[in-house]
Order: sequence, then structure tokens, then C-alpha cells
Amino acid sequence: RGQKSEDNVQKKLENYFEGDAKVEKIGGHGQKRDAFKGVDMVIEKDGKTHTAQVKPYSTATIDGDKVSLSDTGNVKPYNVNWLIFIQPKTNKILIFDNHPLQNENQYIFKLSSLLHEIE
Repeated sequence: RGQKSEDNVQKKLENYFEGDAKVEKIGGHGQKRDAFKGVDMVIEKDGKTHTAQVKPYSTATIDGDKVSLSDTGNVKPYNVNWLIFIQPKTNKILIFDNHPLQNENQYIFKLSSLLHEIE
């Protein structure tokens, strides 16, 4: 399931950035960078390198200036620049700067941390 999500995210990001970014999938069985650091993807854009962890989600709820994500699988801190969430049924992607307000039982972000929303 994770591999399929990562493949879908890679394709959608390549289309979304229209050739202005290089999207490299790192995740996969036996990949040390993924296993030890939680890096699923590396996105090079505008001369900057962004590492990312890809996770599923079922719903995103906005309450004031906060966004809560449900059913994201294992909730824990990751040492990456971006957290990328994909809704498996619709393939909608939400990309957040990796500064969650809470990441114990549920990911909660400031709305201002939402970098990209891709339908």
C-alpha cells in the first residue's frame, strides 16, 4: 500500500510542478535512507532539496487556523522537510512543512504550514 501511495504522489508531483522540480522516490524495501531517516522522497525545486515522508489520510478537518488529519497510520516525528499526505480514494495530496503542533495520536498543523494542496 505504501509503495502505491508513493508512486501516485511521485506522478502527481511531477505533473503539478510541470517539470520545475525533480522528484525522486527513495522509499522501498531495503532502502537504508528510508528505514533509518524516514525519507520516502527527495524533491529538488528552485535550487533547494526537500526531503519528504509520504503518509495516507482519510480526512482533513480545518478548525480555525488548525488542520487535523485522520487515519494517517503510524503517528511519530520524522526528520524530513515535508510531510506529504495522500487520500487513497481520491489521490488528493496535502503537503505540509514539517512543523506539526501535535504528532502523538494525530497530526495537527497550523493552516499556514500547508504548502501545497493538489487535487
